[in-house]
Amino acid sequence: MHPNLKLSDKAFILIAVPLVFQVLFVATLAYLLKGAEEDARREAQSREIVSTAEQLAKFSQEAGVLVYLYKKFESDALITRYKGETELMRKEAIKLSELASGDPQEQMYTKDIERVTIKGIHFADEVIDASSKGLRDPEEVATKKAREGVLGFSGELLHTIHELAAYEQKISDIQSRSGTQKRQFIWDLLIAGIVFNFGLAFFLAGFFNSATSNRLKILMDNSLRFATGRELNQPLKGKDEIGLLDETFHKMAQTLSEAQKKERAIVDNALDVICSVNENMTFAAVNPACQAVFGYAPEDLLGKRVIEIIPADQVDKLNKMFQQVKTGASGPVLETQIRRPENRLVDVRWSVYWSEPERSYFCVARDITAERQVERLKQEFISMISHDLRTPLMSVQASLFLLSAGAKDALSEGMAKNLTQAERNVNYIINLINSLIDVERISSDKLDLNCSNTDLSEIIDTAAQAVKAIAEMRNIKVQCLFTDAEVYVDSGRMIQVMINLLSNALKFSQDGSSIQVVAHELSDEVEVQVIDTGRGIPASHLKSIFGRFEQVEASDSTQKGGSGLGLAICKAIVEAHGGTIGVESEPEKGSRFWFRLPHRVPVTAP
Repeated sequence: MHPNLKLSDKAFILIAVPLVFQVLFVATLAYLLKGAEEDARREAQSREIVSTAEQLAKFSQEAGVLVYLYKKFESDALITRYKGETELMRKEAIKLSELASGDPQEQMYTKDIERVTIKGIHFADEVIDASSKGLRDPEEVATKKAREGVLGFSGELLHTIHELAAYEQKISDIQSRSGTQKRQFIWDLLIAGIVFNFGLAFFLAGFFNSATSNRLKILMDNSLRFATGRELNQPLKGKDEIGLLDETFHKMAQTLSEAQKKERAIVDNALDVICSVNENMTFAAVNPACQAVFGYAPEDLLGKRVIEIIPADQVDKLNKMFQQVKTGASGPVLETQIRRPENRLVDVRWSVYWSEPERSYFCVARDITAERQVERLKQEFISMISHDLRTPLMSVQASLFLLSAGAKDALSEGMAKNLTQAERNVNYIINLINSLIDVERISSDKLDLNCSNTDLSEIIDTAAQAVKAIAEMRNIKVQCLFTDAEVYVDSGRMIQVMINLLSNALKFSQDGSSIQVVAHELSDEVEVQVIDTGRGIPASHLKSIFGRFEQVEASDSTQKGGSGLGLAICKAIVEAHGGTIGVESEPEKGSRFWFRLPHRVPVTAP
């Protein structure tokens, strides 16, 4: 079949062609059967004509005998029988004419028979009528005339009937032979038609199946070729569904081939080690980055077990982590060390995925040695400022406090001012150091929480009292709307959050304004809001305001004070309690900081 034909068109042809043949075949059989029925009808009609003619001959003979007997005996009973016989003769003659209405030859015979019948009846009626009126001829002469007349008409009628019977017999024989031949022809045609129809159906099905299956085989072969990386067969011709599918498959193969090339280029040029490790922990494939990270060429690692480049004390840890990834009991990020050929250790973070169908691990290994070095330096720096800097500063702070308290009246105005400024600076540096230590603890997931069920009103009241002196100095009123709700929190840390939020609100509020603290219960949380009427926060800073060292304006750190770590610490503490924090603000209209905490739900500290 033509390759541009759609499968639906081919299926239609497969069904329509045998169906059309069947319709034509049935129509032909119907026509032939109609002809056979016509022959059978004509044959039956001939037999009926012969039967009617014989009946007419029988009635005419009986009528003739009755005329002869009446002439001799003149009995009324004979007259009655005679009239009955003549009536039957007329009916049979009319019936015979009706049966022979379709054939000219038959019509000629039947008209002659009808004519002779009527003529004979008239003659017989005249004989009987003359006899009944007292015919004067001698008896022997009258009887002789009646016998001769009746015999003459009967002979002529029988002769015509015999010719009609012979003609009808001839027609019957012809129709019988024709009917037999037609019935045999119909039977032969029926068998031939059935055989031909089956043959046509099998031929079309075979041809359709062959044309379709060959194209499908090419399509399946293309799938196998694509799976094994071999070149595909030439595109199939035609615009049927298989041709379009093959065209789409070629386009897909080309697109995937380009994608594989790009993927290979990315893998080959990646800075991280990308590799696959089989179930036995043996390298099956690895990209060139292993040379820079592991110190081994790709060909040196193929077939080598991962544990061969891992320090001996970390082998059990690695096997356990990989097994956990395989069973899905652990996350895909692992950290180990790699021993390079020069015996130098490299810190590596593994991202591992287990493929059950391929029974292999797919891994990305990143060198985090520099990152670990930075973390160590940061830890050393935090440790240094925590011990080597904060402790002396706290001593200085204590000394300045004692000096300010004990020698306040003995100092000049300038020296007192300098002493106050020095004390303020020391306090600022100590607060900054404490904030840095808190941030580092949060980043290292070392923020300890000692949680218990605590009245939220106590936390808010304590924080408000802590900032009360500053608020009174600036004539700012802090209004608190409490709730009796309990929260499962570290009260010290939550007081720290509230102090930071209140201090931030005081910092940016105008003298003589007010700050509201509102706490209320939600369905499964408790929400606390700190609302001020300060300068507000631009929309561009709302998403980053909780980041480290974030300031709305660069001058805030000098004019307003603060390190930009307070909100970041608040966010970390609230989230460590399983809560959320956010802000809503408009410039020159104030800000609304809020946080939500689970209601009486114990939260395991990290």
